[in-house]
Amino acid sequence: MPRRHLPAETASVAFPDGGARLSAPSAARNLAPILALLERHAPPSGRALELASGTGEHVLAFAAAFPGLTWQPSDVAPERLASIDAWAATRSLPNLRPAISLDATAPGWGRRIPGTT
Repeated sequence: MPRRHLPAETASVAFPDGGARLSAPSAARNLAPILALLERHAPPSGRALELASGTGEHVLAFAAAFPGLTWQPSDVAPERLASIDAWAATRSLPNLRPAISLDATAPGWGRRIPGTT
């Protein structure tokens, strides 16, 4: 599959929120429905890989709401990785791992995830 390059107008919108943190209005709007879905379907323990974690706001809430799951955030954009880790630094969540660079559009991406077998 060829790599996609999305036009800027289709990218998620995020605004500075102090330091490296970014905040996305869409994250605030859709957090509650996503949490409700996860409450119905997430296992009580294990590992969860969040693809394209964006600003990091969602994974912070997921890790707080599901302490039995170890959350691995990821993104392809360096500024988003910095934002994810900056949000993580605002809370002490032992089940939230540092963000990793991951391009889910790259062939074989699933074989290169650190910490997986």
